[in-house]
Amino acid sequence: EGAPRVAQGRAAPTSPVSSPVSLHADRRFGTVTLLLGRAPLRLPLLQGFLASLFWPEDDDADPPPASPHGTAGEAAGPADAVEVYRAKGELAVADEEVGGVVARYTLQAVHETWELERGRPWGEEEVAESRLVFIGRNLDEATLRAMLLACVACETERRS
Repeated sequence: EGAPRVAQGRAAPTSPVSSPVSLHADRRFGTVTLLLGRAPLRLPLLQGFLASLFWPEDDDADPPPASPHGTAGEAAGPADAVEVYRAKGELAVADEEVGGVVARYTLQAVHETWELERGRPWGEEEVAESRLVFIGRNLDEATLRAMLLACVACETERRS
């Protein structure tokens, strides 16, 4: 019958499932799109937000006061746990490494793997703004937006 298929690093069953469940039939599955406008984000805070979102059980990291997985000290049950399958976006970041200039960063994420990379500079005619799309299960737009807004740099930190 051949070698087993591999899905997400685990061997998948070789026999077909008798009644497959479509993600589209699962009301907990969906997308959240966030547009933050021109408010630049602070890179260390953004990295902390992404770590809390993609690595919620990381024992080495301090949990944020609020997270998409519940507030500190509150555990989400398996049925309502946040699961992010995919995320991507373009972010305006007040980059301290270059004097606080608002730099373009791109986010690519699949499950627990994410990459935040400095991109090409914003063009003169482009608006430096942050846009993110999350695909997953049990995503709460208000919570994700609040957490991302907590990463916004103060106006005095922004030098463009």
